[in-house]
Amino acid sequence: VFTAVISLISIRTNRLLKRIENFSREALDIKNPNDVGGNQLVLIEDRVSQLIRAVMSSREQLNKRHAIELRESNALKAAVLSAALDCIITINRVGEILEFNPASEKMFGFTYDEATGKDMVKMIIPSEYRAGMRQHLVDGAESLEGRRAELVAMRRNGESFPVEFTVSPIQLEGEILFTVYLHDITERKKAEEEIHSLAKFPGESPSAVMRVNHHGVIIYVNDASKPLLDYWACSIGQTLPIFWKQYIVEALEKHIVKDTELICDG
Repeated sequence: VFTAVISLISIRTNRLLKRIENFSREALDIKNPNDVGGNQLVLIEDRVSQLIRAVMSSREQLNKRHAIELRESNALKAAVLSAALDCIITINRVGEILEFNPASEKMFGFTYDEATGKDMVKMIIPSEYRAGMRQHLVDGAESLEGRRAELVAMRRNGESFPVEFTVSPIQLEGEILFTVYLHDITERKKAEEEIHSLAKFPGESPSAVMRVNHHGVIIYVNDASKPLLDYWACSIGQTLPIFWKQYIVEALEKHIVKDTELICDG
């Protein structure tokens, strides 16, 4: 009985080893082992060692390639941050500055070393606007993503100025960061105020002021224009008298300023 059991175990073990050998030959591309001299197990072991060395070499090459790609990515990121005309500031969840590009240094007057690690809100936002900015960062960053909002910022010397900004959340493993993009809109605000002032001018002017389109149709008149409209017997939405219509058309076609005088009712 003992001999039979041992024999049975030996047969099953030989079958298992045969399967392993066949699988190894296929995996290691040993087509016909009879053409190769020597112990087959030693040959398989040698092929396995070669495979392991090849895998280790491939892994090393992959790590080198990854390191090169990482350096290139960091260099590209640094180039983008340096070349950006707008401020780009990266902060963590509590508002500490992690990145501060050259445009930010120029706009706010702080160097990179002075800014990093500092609370962005305290450093560049006037006290009366800090609560609103923190609320944006804590609760509203997702709602600001992809759109712009306006805020008042502050330079190192305490000067306040308007900025347009947007916030982009960056989700990392176990941490969330925010990239804040800021654009100085001081000049744009000045232009808007000038346009608004000019828009108010006709209504406040004591002289007749009207706007006429290229067809000679009156589209706007101020209060001082009433005597002139009465003289012409026309109103908003109607066409100027033929002489004046031709006068307008000639001025537009020739791109010239035409000047004339008219006496109406003294």
